Amino acid sequence: MFFYLAKAYAFIYFVVQKWFGINLRGLGFALRLVRADRVISVMGIKMFFNHKVAASYARPIIGGWNEPETHALLNYVLSGLPGSVEFVDVGANVGEMVLDVSQYKNVARIVAFEPIAECAHAITKSLKINGLSKHAVVEKLVGEEHGWVSFSSYEKNSGGSSVFSESSLKSDSKVLMTKLDDAAIGIYEHLVLLIDVEGFEPSVMRGGGGFLKRSSR
Repeated sequence: MFFYLAKAYAFIYFVVQKWFGINLRGLGFALRLVRADRVISVMGIKMFFNHKVAASYARPIIGGWNEPETHALLNYVLSGLPGSVEFVDVGANVGEMVLDVSQYKNVARIVAFEPIAECAHAITKSLKINGLSKHAVVEKLVGEEHGWVSFSSYEKNSGGSSVFSESSLKSDSKVLMTKLDDAAIGIYEHLVLLIDVEGFEPSVMRGGGGFLKRSSR
């Protein structure tokens, strides 16, 4: 029941936003009331709905993408690339970009980096449901160093997470951080790199200087 109530409210929310420019309150709360996983359809693609990170499915619950502008940009880029393409998504969340990009015939491999366990789990489930195998889901944070770092993911919003120093937070969890320089990527003719990490982008770039130089040749 809560799933359909959340779906109805999401529909109302985005209609009001589109026509009146008003953001209603309570959409995240409505989504978090959903207490069961299920498979949903988004733009003709099957997607695993993980209720533990339900706030990530604001538009997908009504069949749309959260970031349609980014999808349009990727369509423009990927449609113009001949030969094999590797798509790397840093901060993949629940995998909406991964699933969309999977439809392109020239995309030979996809690597998704996502440090939040439940989000990474959702991506893996969605890939399995769609029978997609040329993908790697890496449950690590991407930054400028290696090793365990303090990391806090907010239950109310899995897209709003933070990295902390060892002394700044007592109750946070730890995740493994890796660097783009040392990742097994950049092995195909073309590479498309998408980074969406809530303000942590400079650290990702500092850890990928060598990789970016190699890829730009």
